[in-house]
Amino acid sequence: MLHFFRTIRKKLIEQDKTRNYIRYAIGEIFLVVIGILIALQINNWNEERKENQERIGLIHALKSDYESSLVVIERQINDCETRGSILKQLLAYSASEPIEIPDDSLKVMLQESLRFTFSQTFRTTYEEAKSSGKLSLIQNQNLLKALSQNEENIEGLTSLEIPVFNESYDEFNANIEIFSMFDRLANLDWTPAQHPELTLTGPSLHEFLRSRETYNKIHHIYFINNLMYLWWVSTKQGTRTVLDEINNSINQ
Repeated sequence: MLHFFRTIRKKLIEQDKTRNYIRYAIGEIFLVVIGILIALQINNWNEERKENQERIGLIHALKSDYESSLVVIERQINDCETRGSILKQLLAYSASEPIEIPDDSLKVMLQESLRFTFSQTFRTTYEEAKSSGKLSLIQNQNLLKALSQNEENIEGLTSLEIPVFNESYDEFNANIEIFSMFDRLANLDWTPAQHPELTLTGPSLHEFLRSRETYNKIHHIYFINNLMYLWWVSTKQGTRTVLDEINNSINQ
């Protein structure tokens, strides 16, 4: 093909047809420019197609993560409600209200009141997208806003819970002796024989529960549990908003 064009160009020059040669040269340049523009456009289309596929993949991955998170959040809310009910009963008993609770039930209730678990929500996709800058692929501004607000809820939960468990005994309004007594309530097969003076049963259990110090400890746990409940409820609402906006993005 190049040889063919060179032959025509040579003949035009030899025939002193300068005007025709200039027209041909302009036409050749025009064709080259058009070819470059077409190649660039095709490249842009390919890039846009890849970006769109990546965006779709990101949104679907986010949806999977936040749907899984919602299950965890629901369980945490239920745990807080159950724990709160138990703690209220223990506070009433500690305050010497006229209620009857068997000793075995009191021990179980004390164990349950201290069973705090923090289940991490599923945010792997969001964190990876944020660190890699791929959140810019999301065009739905409402979704970006919802994701950001949901992170604030998670940070609120973390700031509430991590200090509680890292504060150890002193900052947690408890001391080693009190928590040692709590630990002895576990009725496990491998628990060694306990000295009678160290075993919380009968009068010693009731005396322990109705002391002002124990009441303060239980009340503190009750307060923390309520704060956790409020944060989890807020996180649930935020997660649902994220899912609503994800579905909007998918349907667009």
